[in-house]
Amino acid sequence: MGVANKFFNFLWGILLFCFAFFFLDYFEVLLIKHEKFKSLIYFGFLISSLFSFLLLHTSSYSKSSKVLFSLIPIASILMILKIGILNFIFSISTWKTQTILYQNKENKNLKVEFQMLDIGFAGYDKREVEIHYFTDWFYTFKPRKENYEPSKWDIINKEVNELNLVY
Repeated sequence: MGVANKFFNFLWGILLFCFAFFFLDYFEVLLIKHEKFKSLIYFGFLISSLFSFLLLHTSSYSKSSKVLFSLIPIASILMILKIGILNFIFSISTWKTQTILYQNKENKNLKVEFQMLDIGFAGYDKREVEIHYFTDWFYTFKPRKENYEPSKWDIINKEVNELNLVY
């Protein structure tokens, strides 16, 4: 196997890794908490899809393999263009926890949080959501219910201020 094929296989692995995490995060199935990791995934997705498509033509795979291997990079590039480059770049920012309102008594990874998203010159987007943390890096969310039973939830009201706002 030539050097171009080995390098292509390496890029293909990076592309599939970034592809999976990008779609999980973009479609809000599994959100990424850390902004540096999220930007690594998003930019890795962009760069690896471009380079794997270009590098595929220098590899010594058969034509049918080249067509098959080019489907995901082409679909990735078309999706990024459909989203828009600026929207793609601005979607890298993550929701930051400002206040932890409630914590579930049975499951300590289940919390109700007030979160804010820095959307640049337009200010901040705000939401109150029920968060389920899988790790410190990944979580899922659902919209907050209006009433919480005191028997299942502890009132926390802990100020976290991940955006480091002065108020």
